[in-house]
Amino acid sequence: MKVLYSKPQVKTIQIDGLGSVTLRRDHRARRLTLKVKPDQQITLTVPYSISEKTALAFLEANREWALKKIQALKEIKPPIFIIEDKQTIQTRTHRLALQPTNSNEIRIGIQPGIINVQYPSNQKITNPRIQEAIKLGLTAAYRIEAKQFLPPRVRDLAQRYGFRYNRLFIKNLKSRWGSCSAANNINLNLHLMRLPDELIDYVILHELTHTQIKNHSPLFWQELERILPDAKVRRQQLKTITVQGFLPSVVIEN
Repeated sequence: MKVLYSKPQVKTIQIDGLGSVTLRRDHRARRLTLKVKPDQQITLTVPYSISEKTALAFLEANREWALKKIQALKEIKPPIFIIEDKQTIQTRTHRLALQPTNSNEIRIGIQPGIINVQYPSNQKITNPRIQEAIKLGLTAAYRIEAKQFLPPRVRDLAQRYGFRYNRLFIKNLKSRWGSCSAANNINLNLHLMRLPDELIDYVILHELTHTQIKNHSPLFWQELERILPDAKVRRQQLKTITVQGFLPSVVIEN
């Protein structure tokens, strides 16, 4: 029997001292979850079995936690990565080639194995427009590599451990490595290509496990650790990864 799930119900409420809070009712939720996103937006996920009054009491009980996390996120200064012309930048299968030209235009080209960024020779490579072009070129290369590497890897791991999923989508996500929808569609971040293989496998297996268990209950972690005994170690390693333009959300669950 195929179970059809409805979309989560979402509304925004104003809480004194906390501002705008997104209240999200989700059939898949098994516990109250309070999340502070990188943009300092607060999201409260509520199972249908729990009343809004109880959910708001949970939010109030964790008010100080939320305020501290918001302040901490405000104080975070993203690392500034300046790429200079003497640096060697290599992705998995592409090399960054910076080429000064007589043109006043900045051009980005992706060729087999090469990310070619042409820029005006009368401008410094540290010019923000040139740095942005380099970033766009690298992202395009990561997307190409992700489309080549991730689909067969997901299929291989799914077959190996007996998982079934619907469709795979590769996206340029800003605050999560991956997700699994109610319809068992898996979304993976193209920036996974910046991680070592063992952490990519952790994210894939994490989302494949969600095809069977739609929450982060003890049963979920038990199942993940059954197929990946060092899952806790890899999860901790993933938390320490710093990737330019990427900041995971902060979460508390009840």
